Amino acid sequence: MTDAPLWPRLWFLTMAILFAFWSMVVVTVSVTAALTMRPGERDGQVAAPEPTAVAPPERPPAVPLDAAFITADIMLGDATPAAGTPAADQHIFYALFCDDDLLRVTTTQEIVYARVECGRYWIPDDVVRPFLGEPVRVTIAQGEVVLASFMTIAGGTMRFEAEGVWLRALGD
Repeated sequence: MTDAPLWPRLWFLTMAILFAFWSMVVVTVSVTAALTMRPGERDGQVAAPEPTAVAPPERPPAVPLDAAFITADIMLGDATPAAGTPAADQHIFYALFCDDDLLRVTTTQEIVYARVECGRYWIPDDVVRPFLGEPVRVTIAQGEVVLASFMTIAGGTMRFEAEGVWLRALGD
């Protein structure tokens, strides 16, 4: 009686071990990927982050109740309005005051109230005066710090870091 050659049995055993190892690797990678992906990341699509509510700071007493707390980025007006834009539709820089750590910027369309340190952002009247009556773009950007900026065609840009910003629309 002769035994069959040893090499075919070793070859099948080697293939069985390689197949088992490969299957284990595939299962491990699949499970790891499934556990580390957040919902919505499958098929290359990333889920948008959940919006976080911005809690308003305490409303300063000088901010009227009809002024809305700003929780998203906004841009109002244009420092260079298109030709033919009626004056009633433009945002014209009208006044800037800061007292009791409350900045008030008034345009012909809105009043922006921003809680800032007035001593840090003191702007002399002779610097503000040339920009009065000019079209203005008001930008409020949310982030770690709320930025309120005001830009005029005359080249003036004022930027303030605020603890909170409220907006009151005028007219209508």
